[in-house]
Amino acid sequence: MNKEKVGKIITISNPNPNSNRFEHSKKVERDLTADDLERIDRCDSNIWRLINLLLLSYNVKKSCLIYLEENNRESKDGIIHFAEVNRMLLTVLSSFYSYVQFCEKNFNQDYKDLSHKFYDDNFEYRLFTNLRRLMVHSGIGITQRTQQFGEEKINCFYSVDPIIMADSLKVKSSFKKELKELIANGLKAININESIDQFVTIIDEYTLAILNKCNGSLIKDFEWLVSITPNYNSKMILCLFEENGSEVKKSHFKTMTVFLESFSRCFIYLMDKEKSEKIIKNQYSLFRRVCTIYYQNEDAIPSDK
Repeated sequence: MNKEKVGKIITISNPNPNSNRFEHSKKVERDLTADDLERIDRCDSNIWRLINLLLLSYNVKKSCLIYLEENNRESKDGIIHFAEVNRMLLTVLSSFYSYVQFCEKNFNQDYKDLSHKFYDDNFEYRLFTNLRRLMVHSGIGITQRTQQFGEEKINCFYSVDPIIMADSLKVKSSFKKELKELIANGLKAININESIDQFVTIIDEYTLAILNKCNGSLIKDFEWLVSITPNYNSKMILCLFEENGSEVKKSHFKTMTVFLESFSRCFIYLMDKEKSEKIIKNQYSLFRRVCTIYYQNEDAIPSDK
């Protein structure tokens, strides 16, 4: 154990929040030991790992939303629109690949267990894993376009040809076998619109499963960071630590704030900005627990404003 005093915690708060002018007060709260600084760095690293997970899941889901919006947009230039949906599908698949690679590198065995489960249990997970391999190495993924005449506009649906996937050397043999069985049973096209809708749900469930695997360490990190800050409250502007003789400062309060903002705005509210507090309480217990620690209030949660 190293109890040498090597830094200090400083809080900056706004003593007059009703003023139009920005004012702040700076206060040295306590000294920090080398052990304190080491643990702060460890907590900061653990929380930022989960922030990055949330941001990467946002990239996947946002790419899916953009694809669906473009697919529903009327276009008089058929070939360009066809090229655009293929381009955006590749963006979906690339963001998914980045997400998977990050999880594989940062969550080790927890990721491997979940990855195998989600791959085995979800056709769309297997589809997009193999479709990325096909598009990166062999070219166009979407080769079919179906039009339906609605009351106000023509609806377009884009599909992947399962025969092309089943014949590709880049597709895993187990998935090729699965596709050939589906083709034999009458499958002629894989509707990408429907697949993407389901895929968004899978990414949500996958991300939440990883977060729940990390809930014990995350809660301990939040509780400890709050406990080392005397007179802690969530209305502080910054809670910094600095090493003696160094101008470098970090804010563990900001790290906690960014995590909650990422969880709420990039994950919970992305698909449904009107999601009720009741749903959040029932489905996102981990989020509620860290909010309680952060706000020191069981009923407080950030909103997407």
